Amino acid sequence: MKYTLIKGNYHVVGQSPDADSIKFRADNPALWEAIDTENRAAFTQNFTAEAGVITVRLEGVDALETHYTAPAPTPAPGTNPPAELLKAGSYSQPSSLGRLSADKFLEFLGITGVKWRTFGKSVYVAEATVNGAVVKTKLADPLPGYIVTGDIEKNGRPVAWSFKGTTPLADGTAITRAQLGEMVKGSANHHLIRQGLVYPFYFMTLPAVARAELTKAAKAAQQAAAKSPTATTPNVWRMDQTLTGVTLSSLRVLTEERAIFPYLFRKLAKHYQQAALRRGLSAVSAANESIPLEGFFNDANPHIFVVSEQDFLRLDDVVEAKGNTIKMRVPPYDVVFLS
Repeated sequence: MKYTLIKGNYHVVGQSPDADSIKFRADNPALWEAIDTENRAAFTQNFTAEAGVITVRLEGVDALETHYTAPAPTPAPGTNPPAELLKAGSYSQPSSLGRLSADKFLEFLGITGVKWRTFGKSVYVAEATVNGAVVKTKLADPLPGYIVTGDIEKNGRPVAWSFKGTTPLADGTAITRAQLGEMVKGSANHHLIRQGLVYPFYFMTLPAVARAELTKAAKAAQQAAAKSPTATTPNVWRMDQTLTGVTLSSLRVLTEERAIFPYLFRKLAKHYQQAALRRGLSAVSAANESIPLEGFFNDANPHIFVVSEQDFLRLDDVVEAKGNTIKMRVPPYDVVFLS
């Protein structure tokens, strides 16, 4: 994979950033053409719709969900359930750390005084201090920074390493894997994992040299949480239940009480919608019922590589979903998704 350094400005006011995504406008939009991707059409659609301001997805990290929309469940062939059972659902994980992680990401970039506002199901930044000035107007808050990216994901978002400030490297510089490995520690991606504010989340396109640095950071954050289990310092590993297991006695366990690997949360949210439909219930009416995990891997059981075992497996080889309890037998930083 080829990596390109792209200079530009971050934007947050009037936007909905979280700890693994943020809006970015390139100084030279032509540099987006340097990215070799199968998802060019989705990117172009986003680029046009937002007049060049693109959502960038941080590489190698997964933040607690603050506003995840699960797609509407799919009815079984030959059935025609009522429309109220076929609605998309909006879900979030325990909000305290999720929102704090987003604030810490923005703080790392140099954005402070963030004030959030809720409008319907949307949560956005209504005000922030950028470059020493309080800004309340959308796109009036350009904050210089740069990214390193080599791909665009299926939703049209560049997958990138996020950096603050300036760099002596020229705009459009081609970055080698070795150079990227040296730059990782200065990224927001690494900072957020090292502080225990997000989970690591790896795909096969992530260079091993970069993955190794993120894993070191994740293990350090995990060890810090273990040494001070009652500390009030925010740390996702202090509240994580992925390895110990979560019994899903109701939807509230996922959205209000327990933190798990966000990838599993999203998969569980989709499964919950589908399970509610099978029982002839809307997602709302099923909220207080136990979530059965039968068929959890039916929609997707991706291929993975488990680093510690040096073996190629499927997701159901490391995720146990029985009855209404789910757990992983290896930590998220030990898994590389291949599909």
